[in-house]
Amino acid sequence: MTLAGVAGALTNTILVLGLIGLLYSHQAAGFYQVNLSKLMPYLLTIVASNGIPEAILAGILTPLIGTPLLRFKK
Repeated sequence: MTLAGVAGALTNTILVLGLIGLLYSHQAAGFYQVNLSKLMPYLLTIVASNGIPEAILAGILTPLIGTPLLRFKK
C-alpha cells in the first residue's frame, strides 16, 4: 500500500509537469518567467522540491488511511 501511494504521487507530479513542459512550453516559460531553454530544469527542480516530499507523505499516509478503510469495507 505504501508503494501505491508513492507511485501515485510521483506519477501524478511527473506526468503533470512533464506534459506542461512538452505541450505548453512557451506559455509555461512566460508564466514562470524563465528562458525557454531553462524551463525543463526549472520543472525538474519543482519535481525534486515538491514531488519527493509529496511522495514521502503519500507513502506514510496511504496505509494509515487505507488500512482502516479496507477493514471498514469488509
